[in-house]
Amino acid sequence: SKRLPKAVLQCKNLEYLELVNTPTRRIQKLKKLSNLKSLYILNNKQLKEIKLSKTQSVKTFGLRGKSSGKVPVSFSKLSNLEKLDLGDNELTRFPSGIRYNTSLKELLLGNNQMTLEDGYMEGSASLEKLELQRNKIKGLPPSIGNFPNLKKLTLNFNEIETVADE
Repeated sequence: SKRLPKAVLQCKNLEYLELVNTPTRRIQKLKKLSNLKSLYILNNKQLKEIKLSKTQSVKTFGLRGKSSGKVPVSFSKLSNLEKLDLGDNELTRFPSGIRYNTSLKELLLGNNQMTLEDGYMEGSASLEKLELQRNKIKGLPPSIGNFPNLKKLTLNFNEIETVADE
């Protein structure tokens, strides 16, 4: 199914939903799942961008598995998002839509193709953990200073030659 099955929406106590190897593109009516805290989409077979509906309950969202063309531009519909996992998606740029997620504490971007050469790293000031391991980063840009509350930065398995003073 390209949409979330209606039977799933009837599981009122559902807290964790994982969709693996599915062609699901529209994750709609999430408000009906008021207890849903974590949503993972792994190895999605859809070629178009995944569409998310508004919800305040989801705190963790993960989209993994070579999904670069399917990653949403913004995650603002997940208004209370605290952890975003976009690892292993062949992303070449730092995601731009996360600046609207003011509660975001963890951003996992490992195993992608990012270089950060454009210097763009914008996001939530509340970010405490940023994982960038296994990318193609050669230099850490000054925009790393956009994360004043960062407590853990993971950069292993890159070829970093320069680090901005920030």
